[in-house]
Order: sequence, then C-alpha cells, then structure tokens
Amino acid sequence: MKRMVGVDFGTTEVRAVEVAGVDSNGLAIITRIGLASVPEGCIVAGRIKNPQGAATALVKALKRANLPSYGFVLNISSPDVAMTTLNLPSSVRRDERTSAIRALGRPLSAGLPLDETVLASQLISSTTTNDGIDINTIAVAGALQSEIDIIKSVCKIGKCKPRAIDFSGVSLIRSLTRSKSNSNEIATVVDVGASKTSVSTRVGPHVRSLRVFPGGGIELTRSLLASFSGNFENAELAKKKLALPSYKKISSEYSADDEYKSDSDLTLAAISSSVEILIDSIAQAIDFDASTHGSYSQGVFLTGGTGLLKGFKDRLQQRVGIPVVIGKPWADIERSKRNIDFFSEGNPDPFLLYRLSNAVGLALWKDPL
Repeated sequence: MKRMVGVDFGTTEVRAVEVAGVDSNGLAIITRIGLASVPEGCIVAGRIKNPQGAATALVKALKRANLPSYGFVLNISSPDVAMTTLNLPSSVRRDERTSAIRALGRPLSAGLPLDETVLASQLISSTTTNDGIDINTIAVAGALQSEIDIIKSVCKIGKCKPRAIDFSGVSLIRSLTRSKSNSNEIATVVDVGASKTSVSTRVGPHVRSLRVFPGGGIELTRSLLASFSGNFENAELAKKKLALPSYKKISSEYSADDEYKSDSDLTLAAISSSVEILIDSIAQAIDFDASTHGSYSQGVFLTGGTGLLKGFKDRLQQRVGIPVVIGKPWADIERSKRNIDFFSEGNPDPFLLYRLSNAVGLALWKDPL
C-alpha cells in the first residue's frame, strides 16, 4: 500500500499523520500520529519566521509517528496565497497552462504579482460554447515564491523531502466535506486558527476560491488582557470558558456608555469587538467569492480552535445568513497499541481529531489533473 502522510505546520504545533486510505463510510483511517510543539513566534499568521525551529518540530513530529523523512505532503498557510477559476481553450495542454495564465497578465490577487508567484492548476470541467468552441474551466492557485522558498529551506534544514506542498484551505475541504463528482453543491470551510484564518469554497468536489488573512484566536486573547487581571495564559483559559452573546444581546445590553455589573460583563465587552471584526472579515470573504462566481455558498463548515468557542458558530451564522456547522473531520483513528494514548474510554479523542483535520486532508492529496 502506498504510504499517505500529511504534515500540518500550525502556529503552536506540527502534526504528522499517516492515513491508510478511506473506508466504505468515507472515513480516512489514521494509522500513525506524531505531534511536536512549535516555539513561540516561530510561525505567525501562517508565515514561518524561524526555519530552524520549524525544521526541528517537523523532524520530531515525523519521528514520534515513526514515519520516514520523505514522501509526505505539507502545507502552506500564509496569507500570500490565492485561488480562482478561469476559462482556457481546451487546445491549451496541461503543460502549457502556466504560460497561458501568465500571458493573460492578470494577477490572482493584488498581493500576488505574477512574476513573483508560483502557479498550479487543476481541470474542473470541459464545455462547448454555442459557437462550437471547446473550453476548459481551470482552478488556478498561486503562492509567493518567497514563501515556497522558506518551506523548502525548512525541509533542507531538517533533511526532509516532501512529495508536494498543498494549501491548508484546500486540504481542509478534503478532510471535512464529502461530495459526489457530479454534485453542484456549494460549501465553504472556515478555519479560525491561532493567528490566521482561511476561507475556502468548493462546488461539488472542486475548490473554486481560497482566501487567507491574519487574525485569529491570539487577537481575541490579547483583547481580554486589558480588562482581565493575569497573564496571557490565564486570559487564554478565560477565553475558552466564555459564551459569546448574540448580536441582539450585544446591541441591547452592551454599550460603551454602560456601567458593567460584573467582571464577566467586562470580559465579554472586551472580546466582542475583536470577534465582530473577525466575523466581518470571514463574511466579506464569502461575499467576495459569491460576487466573483455568481452563486452564494449554501453552508459553512467551521473549524479551528477559535471556531469552537461557545457562541462563535451562532454569531457567524447570524452574520452570513446561511447554516453554519462545526466541521468534524471524516476520519477515525486505528485501534492499535501504538495509538492507545489517543483514545479516551474506548473512543478517539474528539478534540485531537479536530486538531488533525488539516493533516488528514494533506495526506489525502492527489496529483492534480
């Protein structure tokens, strides 16, 4: 069996998993798991700032899973990425797509100049126009060359050789959703991490847009420090215990001119503004995808530690006006002696499965068409 391994570079942790395939229920079977903490400040907003620290964590994660230092798929999750769709004549061969896209002269986003961007493409569909012209619809993804170079330097320092680099938002779609090849269902995955947030939308099995921007749980924690007595760790614990109020409750009970009755009121008021900014950014990304492609997402799968905060899902659903559910990965952990520490009362640790979502999607990567 071909070894399928995904490695997820997170802000606080590197996660490596081996997947033995997908069972009849659509679940990816995780056979090996390796976790390694990342030094503070090593990865910020998806950008690797300390290649040596990242390389050390990468090597530790692979060793703890007893996995080789080659043949895995790892992620790029910096904001310096973009994805869109475009039409090309079907006469343009796969090996000619990049040249054809560059010849169009249209950058994928304002922050990605074509001459500084690494491009990848995937065939979505083929159609024939009323004029008899055969057209291919192509998904095009791009990342800054400098960000790819940093990832390569991390692998070089760690003496590792990946087989591919994939986008975090795309791998999460693979992990959290299932769709038939002929489906036209439109779904969005929102990943609210510690220091960055990604919003990716698919039509059926094909990804049509991806946006990554700085901002996440760390900003919410910092917003508590002004009104919360204690250090960052205590503020982080307080944040996890909060239940965010609805928009209606905020407007009726929380005003800047109010005299707050309790420390709880002060804490909620401190974090609500940061939550509002974050949710607005997510909604704007969903709206931009809809305006670009002419159809709105039908639902949101929410993941990431911050997305699990009580009330965050409901606040986001109120803002975007479509169903929002917590995105549970389509995965199960193999019951074996080496995985015994990842089970609780005979069942896989559910919070661990959430943390492994991205790594599982990376392991399920396939060569683009």
